Amino acid sequence: MKKAIFFDLFVAGVILLFFVGCRKNPPVEKKPPLCTSNTAPFNGANVSSASVVLSWSPATGAISYDVYVGSSVANAVKVGSVTAITYNYTIPPSGNATFYWYVVPKNASGSATGCTTSATSFKRIFIVVPPVLNSPLITYFPSYRYVAEYSNSMFAICDVVNYAFADVNSNGTITIANLSRFDSVYQKAKANGAKVFISLAGAANFASVTSSAAGRNNLIKDIMRKVRQHNLDGVDVDWEYPRTSDGTHEYFAALMKELSDSLHVDAKYYLATAITPGIYSGSVRDGIKTEVFNYVDIFHIMAYDDFTTDPQYPFKQHSSLATATASLNYWLNTRGMPKEKCVLGIPAYGRNSGAAQISSSYKNILANGTQLGPAPLHESDSARMTKTDGSVFTTYYNGMFTAVNKTILAKTRCNGVFFWEMGHDTNDQFSLHKAAAIELGKTP
Repeated sequence: MKKAIFFDLFVAGVILLFFVGCRKNPPVEKKPPLCTSNTAPFNGANVSSASVVLSWSPATGAISYDVYVGSSVANAVKVGSVTAITYNYTIPPSGNATFYWYVVPKNASGSATGCTTSATSFKRIFIVVPPVLNSPLITYFPSYRYVAEYSNSMFAICDVVNYAFADVNSNGTITIANLSRFDSVYQKAKANGAKVFISLAGAANFASVTSSAAGRNNLIKDIMRKVRQHNLDGVDVDWEYPRTSDGTHEYFAALMKELSDSLHVDAKYYLATAITPGIYSGSVRDGIKTEVFNYVDIFHIMAYDDFTTDPQYPFKQHSSLATATASLNYWLNTRGMPKEKCVLGIPAYGRNSGAAQISSSYKNILANGTQLGPAPLHESDSARMTKTDGSVFTTYYNGMFTAVNKTILAKTRCNGVFFWEMGHDTNDQFSLHKAAAIELGKTP
């Protein structure tokens, strides 16, 4: 009898302890996880590769994730199920298109609901190099020149007119100098079949703005905004110069890569840059990293301004044929620049040597110079000039003979010529632009 009573009390105690324990630790209610949020690519991003890694935040309690992708949120379909918080999605090989995606977390109790509200998008873009300009004649037209001074035929022989300049501002925007002048140049160039690029200048602000990824992004956004706004054909970066000594060569390379990606969507816009002749070793020459050859379509090789103020060299030609040859040897042979991207520069102005530098336009030399040798001024490479104070100096320049020989060199070694700048040239039968154009097979 006592044993039965003891047993009954034991069973009652166990039951009591069970219920007390249940009150302290109630059973966990099983529920589906909540939705997650997408982390990469960021909403509205451009994707140029054939695949993209989609990633999202982990969802508490999730065991796996279903990934949905489509051309809209409504028609997105499940493309995979993973236990990780990333998914490598292979983009269909179609044209430019926008894709929407979202993730549905899951566990043993079911799937999260309402996750379409967390959908984000990315755009598949195709970065393609635009067609090579074969044997182009390229010129610069500064904002302070008068468009009406130059005939339609001068613009018609040019494949590209670089409008100089748009200044890079410290806040990462660009300002096109003299917009009314730009409009006049643009209209005349386009009416005569030439492409129009905007040339960017401002070495100090280039360095500060491009030193960070955010700065480069802001600059490129404004450049692209102006390119689209003004229906330009390309951009010319005239940094002068990125250097290895201060690290700006790294900023320059990053800028050209990122700007190239933006300009080359659908092969729509060209990217050019003006660079040193490369005839002297050092920080400036080494400031152009070889990887930049992959990003740029046209390199304007500034094979001029090789002058000295040393009075021991009173007859220094600042832009000889030998200088041009040495420059091409360096960039093409030593550095391996692609021939089709290399364009040789010809100055339409002269400089003296052995004294404080004086620049004289070719048209001023022909109008006011004194012939020194048997060749007439338009065929010579030097002339006597008189300043307004009556002092006399000798200027060294490229006449028609040298311009033609440099064009022949460019046809053989690289891919065309460019001039700094149209406003220095004459607008008649002695024009350097016209002499080069004839050699390139263009009719003035």
